[in-house]
Order: sequence, then structure tokens, then C-alpha cells
Amino acid sequence: MVNNKIRTLRCRAVLKNKPYPARTRHRLSPARGNNARIRRASDQPRNPGNRATEPELTHIHQAKNAMAEGKPVKPQLLRDQGKVTAYYPIMTDAFCLQCHGTPGADITEETMAKIQELYPKDEATGYAAETLRGIWVVEMRE
Repeated sequence: MVNNKIRTLRCRAVLKNKPYPARTRHRLSPARGNNARIRRASDQPRNPGNRATEPELTHIHQAKNAMAEGKPVKPQLLRDQGKVTAYYPIMTDAFCLQCHGTPGADITEETMAKIQELYPKDEATGYAAETLRGIWVVEMRE
């Protein structure tokens, strides 16, 4: 897990400068060797480029249903035609609510104004702690 100080700095940088690329691709050394692609997907994206595809929405809905039944949300792994796709849940915590919580309660006016400036079509607010915010999608060859 990323430490909160680093996350705070990263969030502040985004709000002061410009949004992250639509499909964040991380250059992890294991990813390079496997031609892996890592990105975020959500049914309520901040950045429209991170909107979940139909298969990703299926995994998001399955995770939300599991949570509603009090079951733990677990990563899922699919293998198909030499390709492996893993779906990892992105859960919110109290820190996340500074930008993804309720405007006026968790999100300050200043922060909300900047979010609206950078992401005029933002859908990524209204979350509570310990809820599913989206998924990490990791794709690689087998």
C-alpha cells in the first residue's frame, strides 16, 4: 500500500497542475518483461478515459454484490487465448474521501472547485470509506 504522505503529495500535484493520463500505465519491471499493461477502471470515473469496459463492469458489479452480501472482495484472474487478465479491487479509505467523498462534508470547496476545473464530467464523488472505487486491470501474456 502506498503511504499516505506520498498519496497526499501525488493528489496535491494533480490538483495544482493537470490530471493523470486517461489510462495510467505503470512501468514496473515485471510488467515490461511480460508486455503487461496496468490501468484503472471505474463505473464512476473522474477521468472519462478510465470508464470501465463491459467486461470490467461485470467484475466491478460482482465485487459490489459480494460486498453487499458481507463477503470479502477478492482479486480475479482470467486466462484466455494466451492472455492473462487480473482484476484487483480499489477500495477507499478515509484518506480517499478528501477527493472522493461527499462535497462539503469530506471534500473542501477549494478541492472541489479544482476537481471540477480539471474534470468537468467528474462522477467520482459520494464514496464512503471501505467501498469499492474501481479496479486495477492487469493484462499480460501467459
